[in-house]
Amino acid sequence: MEGSLLLRCKKTPRYFNLFCSISRIHNCIEENLINLINLQLNNRIDLPLSEKNKSYRELLKRKINEVGRNIVKKVIRESGRKKFETCFPDLCAIFREIEENYKF
Repeated sequence: MEGSLLLRCKKTPRYFNLFCSISRIHNCIEENLINLINLQLNNRIDLPLSEKNKSYRELLKRKINEVGRNIVKKVIRESGRKKFETCFPDLCAIFREIEENYKF
């Protein structure tokens, strides 16, 4: 399903799958990741000014790949919670809801 995420999660000692479908999302996850990279690396990637469709997402993926997998992993590891909440507001809202209302 377009715009949905399937997350493999672990709550010791069990694993579970979490399916997230975010409606009314303004940015695709690739755009959010580029925003995080820009925030962490001081504006390194420019977002294209084109129609947001499948080819737009493919262009964003190529831009992320140009940065390099190791740098992207480092950005994700070193970014704090505040930066994640800024760049991934919809996804963080889901995690907050789970954290506050569900016990495993």
